[in-house]
Amino acid sequence: MFEYMGSELDAAIRRTADRITLAEQMPVGGLLMLEIDKIAVLPMDAYCAVRLHALYSKLESHLAARRMIAASDAVHRLHGKLDFPVGEARMLAAQEIACATRTSYVSAMTGVGVVERVRECLAASWVALDRGEITMAHLTAVERATRHCPAHIAEAVDARVVALTVERAWTPSQTAKAARTLIVALDPHGAADRAAQASNDADVSCYPDSDGMATL
Repeated sequence: MFEYMGSELDAAIRRTADRITLAEQMPVGGLLMLEIDKIAVLPMDAYCAVRLHALYSKLESHLAARRMIAASDAVHRLHGKLDFPVGEARMLAAQEIACATRTSYVSAMTGVGVVERVRECLAASWVALDRGEITMAHLTAVERATRHCPAHIAEAVDARVVALTVERAWTPSQTAKAARTLIVALDPHGAADRAAQASNDADVSCYPDSDGMATL
């Protein structure tokens, strides 16, 4: 009897694995969300659970990309419809986002800054994020690496590095390293300008932490 029950469970897990395989071939979006929520309640082994985790991660990336559109729309609707200067529109949008999401203004403003940089010159990163091919950590790695580059250099680095990241399944740190290397190759004479901008942006902050500690 126990052997029979075991074989039934194994068969059920195989069926779950087959459904996961089909889900992995679906485009990222609402239908995939519905499908993996159905799969989540089925019998599975550890390998199935890992694959399900990866599918949720793809959805998380997709939602992050869509959330970026909403943040960008908030800025540019304030700028265009209400005639706010771009800088003021970004600040006001960040304030509203911070209130709506119960996050700090600094965090929201940083996010808005990343969104605007992506809108300006990191299209490849956004497309890959929307497809669930990279994570938000990968996009952030590209944004940080190219932050002090001219837009045309950042765009060229973004297009090449994101393609390699998807093809070779790089981690965010590998993506960042490749981006830095490519920046030097594409714009060797811009090193001094990048260094000057980075120096202007440098800062030191101290935040209180738990148990009488602080983060510098």
